[in-house]
Amino acid sequence: MRRRLIPIVLSALALAACGGDTDPLPPLAYVPADTPYVMGAIEPIPQAVAAQWLAFGNTLLPVYRDMLDQAITDLDTKPSAETEALALLRGLRGELEGKTDVSQLVEAWGFSLTPLTAFYGIDLVPVLRVELADVDRFAASVARMEAAAGSTLTQAAVGDLQYWSVQPDDAPLQVVFAVQGGQLVAALAPAAADDSVLRRLLGLERPSKSLLDAGTLGALNKRLGFVAYGSGYLDHARMFELMVKPMTGSQGAFLKALKITPPEVSSEACLREGRALAAQWPRTAFGYTRFDAGGYRMRALLEAPSAVMDDLRSVLAPTPGLSEATSALASISFAFKADALPPLAAKWSNAVRSAPWACEQLQSLNEAFSELGDAMQNPAVYAIGPSANAVHLLLSTFDLPSGALASGELPTVEGKLLIGSPNPQGLVALARNFVPQLAEFRLETDAEPVALPTLPDAPVDLQLFGAASGQALGIAIGESQRDSLRAALAVNSAGPQPLLQFNYQGAFYGGLMRVVMEEEAKANPDAPDMSEMFKIYEDMIERVDGQLLFSADGIELTSEYTAPQR
Repeated sequence: MRRRLIPIVLSALALAACGGDTDPLPPLAYVPADTPYVMGAIEPIPQAVAAQWLAFGNTLLPVYRDMLDQAITDLDTKPSAETEALALLRGLRGELEGKTDVSQLVEAWGFSLTPLTAFYGIDLVPVLRVELADVDRFAASVARMEAAAGSTLTQAAVGDLQYWSVQPDDAPLQVVFAVQGGQLVAALAPAAADDSVLRRLLGLERPSKSLLDAGTLGALNKRLGFVAYGSGYLDHARMFELMVKPMTGSQGAFLKALKITPPEVSSEACLREGRALAAQWPRTAFGYTRFDAGGYRMRALLEAPSAVMDDLRSVLAPTPGLSEATSALASISFAFKADALPPLAAKWSNAVRSAPWACEQLQSLNEAFSELGDAMQNPAVYAIGPSANAVHLLLSTFDLPSGALASGELPTVEGKLLIGSPNPQGLVALARNFVPQLAEFRLETDAEPVALPTLPDAPVDLQLFGAASGQALGIAIGESQRDSLRAALAVNSAGPQPLLQFNYQGAFYGGLMRVVMEEEAKANPDAPDMSEMFKIYEDMIERVDGQLLFSADGIELTSEYTAPQR
C-alpha cells in the first residue's frame, strides 16, 4: 500500500499546489547561495494569470472526475490483490465531489492561487518549497487522504518539527515533507537520515548565506530579460566541484544509503581540465521573458565560449517563409550550410589533435573530435552544400478524418514546401535528371508559379505549383496556396537565423490528438476517453512557437505560448 501511496499523494499535492500568502521568509531565503540548481520565483504570478489558469482548471474538473470514475470502475472488477489503491482513489474522487471551481479545491487543501515557490538543491539533493495559505487545512487534507486510504503515513520529528515520510518497502530513500515556516517543504532523504541532514533539508538549519541574500536570481533576471515569476539555472562549475567530492555533504549520506561508491577524480589533469570546461560552459539558465494573461515566452540558454558561438553561427543559413510561419496551421524548418561543416569540423579536430585532453576520463572527447573531422569529409556533405541549406514545411490545411489511421487513409493537406538554396535552378535541373515527367519542366526566377506535371506514381492526387527566387525554391500544395507562394520565398537575412523552428495552432494539436485518441479507444475500449481533454486544450491554445538559436550568449531554445483572444 505504501508503494502505491507515493505517486497518488504527490499527485494530489501537485493538483492542489497553487499557493500561499507572502511569508516574512520567502522560499528563496532557504536556498543556499551556492546551490547547484534552482528554479524559483521572486514575485507571485499576476492575478490575471492565476484567474486564467483557474478558468482552465475549471473546464478540466469534469474530465478529471470522469477519469477517476473510470479508474474506480476498472479496479472494482479486479482481484483484491490488485486494488490496493482503490480506497485512496475513492478518497481523491471525494475531494472533487460537489466542487465546481478549482479555487474550492485549492482552498480546501490550504493553498492559494498565487504562491511563491522554489525548487533547488542542497548539495545535489532536491528540495521543493511552496507557500501555504492555511497550514491547518493542509494537515487536515493529509489526514483525510490517510483515512480514505485506510493507512497512515509515517510521522516523526526532528527537533520540534513534525514531518511525514513515505518510503516504499526496503527502499534506501524516503520522501519527507513537513509544514515549516508557513510553507510545504518536501525532499528526498536517506531511509535512516540523521537529524543534521533532515534539519538542512527541512529548513530548520538555514544556509549562512541564502540565494535571496546574494541577489543571484535578480541579477540573472536583469541580465537575460527574465520576469520575476519564475527563473533559474544549473551551475555547471558548482556541480563539478560537488561531483569531485561526492561523499561530502548531503549527497554523501545519499550515496551511502544507496551503497554507491563513485569513482574519484584521479589526477590533477582531470581537476584542471574539468574546471576549465566548467568555466567555459558555466551555466544553463532558464526563465520567462513574458508571463501574462496573453501568454508566455520562455528562454533557455546554455552559456558557451564566444569563440565556439562564432564558429557555430558560421553554419547558419536563412530560412524562407519565416514570416508566414506565424500564421500557418503548423510549420517546421531546419536550416544550416552543409558546406560550412567540413572546414569547421577540421578546425576543431586539428585543435584537439594539437592540444588533446590529458585527463583519462576525457579521452573519448579526443576520439570523438578526431572522428568528427574525418566524418565531415563525406562526399555527400559537399554535394548537399551547393544545393540546399534550408527546408521549411508549412501546413494551412490538415484534415485527418476519424478512422483514417486504421484504414491507411491519407489526410487532406494544403501548404507549402520551401527549400532555401544558393542555386535554386540547380535543384530544378537535378529534379529533371531524376524524374522523367519533369524533363521539359522549367521555372523562371521570380516568375509567377506554374503547375507541376502530374506524377503517375504519387500516392495521392495533389495540385502542385512551383516557383523560384534567387534564394529559394518553393512548391505550393493545393490551388489555394498558389497565389501566396512567391511571397513565401522571401528570406530575412538580417534577423536571427534559427537552426530549427516549429509552430502550431491549437486547432492542429487538438484535432490530431483527438483522432489518435479515437484510434486508441477502438483498440482498447476500456481506456479512459481523453478526446474531450484535447478539445479543451485546443480551445486554450491559440498557437505555440519555438526556435533553436545560436546567439552571442550561447545556445538558446525559446518557446512561446499564445492564448486565444477572448
